[in-house]
Amino acid sequence: MAFVCLWICCFVLLSCDIGQNFQTKQPQEQLTLVTWNLQALFDGSETGTEYADYRHSKGWTPEKYLERISQIQEALAGWLPQGPDILALEEIENKEILEALNGCFKEKAYPYAVFSKNADAALGIGVLSRYRIIDQRSHFGYRQGGEGQRPILELMLDTGKEPLVVFVCHWKSKKGKDDTERFRRDSAAIIQRRIRELLGTIDNHGLIQSPAAGTVKNKEDTGLKQGYPQENQNRESEAIAGRRDDPSLGAILVVGDLNENYDEFERQGKTRITALLPTTEEAGRLVQLQQRKKERRSSFNLRGGDYPLEGPSLKGPGEAPPFFWPEDVLLLRDSFQISQDETLRGLTFYSPWQESPFAGSYWYKEAWETIDHVLLHSSLGDGKGWEFASFGVAQQAPFVNEEGYPVVYNPRTGTGVSDHLPLLVVLKYVE
Repeated sequence: MAFVCLWICCFVLLSCDIGQNFQTKQPQEQLTLVTWNLQALFDGSETGTEYADYRHSKGWTPEKYLERISQIQEALAGWLPQGPDILALEEIENKEILEALNGCFKEKAYPYAVFSKNADAALGIGVLSRYRIIDQRSHFGYRQGGEGQRPILELMLDTGKEPLVVFVCHWKSKKGKDDTERFRRDSAAIIQRRIRELLGTIDNHGLIQSPAAGTVKNKEDTGLKQGYPQENQNRESEAIAGRRDDPSLGAILVVGDLNENYDEFERQGKTRITALLPTTEEAGRLVQLQQRKKERRSSFNLRGGDYPLEGPSLKGPGEAPPFFWPEDVLLLRDSFQISQDETLRGLTFYSPWQESPFAGSYWYKEAWETIDHVLLHSSLGDGKGWEFASFGVAQQAPFVNEEGYPVVYNPRTGTGVSDHLPLLVVLKYVE
């Protein structure tokens, strides 16, 4: 009853209008996606898992929560009057918040919504979509004696043209005394393995575990409230099965807060393998060196089975490879131009940050970081189907202050928006 009242208040108190009617999208020639870390968006109730500043004893109230929902909606409306076709959100507490945001659009509400998080986690990830979700799943990774990874939400969307596969992520942060790179590489391994499955190069074995995986304890939370479609719960959709023989697969995006810069390898002094690894000779030499030192990591454990690491090269047939493909990184190409004879063309990504005029989406220790991402699979640059058109970052008020830095949300005063700036990617359809 409390939630019903809260939702009614959201309809009454918020004046939300962001343009065209948000009904299921019809086939069109352009598609827009926004990904945004909302900086700890908690609701007005208290369950015990909230951050300290979002407890009632610290002054957090249902009124502040409703006002923040309004601020977020108004910020999006001012940036994109028509609204994005797909809205991927990180750091939201529960599915009720996702529904409250959606409810603010009233008759323009998105018809499809999905939420996922670990059962004991404070925050999760969610998606609002105008396109029908024809397949969804959450991937979890765990290490022996270690903490569970945040889920990776995988969605396949029916765009009316060709399927769009979106991986929504919030990878492990760099905070803490222990080395956190291994956790981000675990997350990268999950995505790489799943893409191999989608490409049909390996069998579908389901949940992917880390090299030293233990018992899975946490469960996903993807329940949808009444009125949200249930047909997207299928384990394997016909759309996926029907494209297994197509090496281009369709359009694939990896979006969200990866807590790693696109040039993290360079920022780390080119001395360690990062979860986002460039296709450079320096990276290749480091990978080869570490492979020699760590032969014991010659297999990747997945549900008790040992699968030998494959070593496809980055060069064409007959050419000497600069290095072998690690099983736990996402490889970033230095250009969006794709050679048709590339061995790994189906397993490489392009980051728009590499040629972007935008400095970053997150301001930390007096420097810009590019930890929020829209990674474009090579299928988005092959000259057919959905193709990359443009990339943008919200750089105007109320997202940024007069100096151009993100306006961090302050739960004590109820002012601000988020410490992350939202990213926008536009795709165009080419026959």
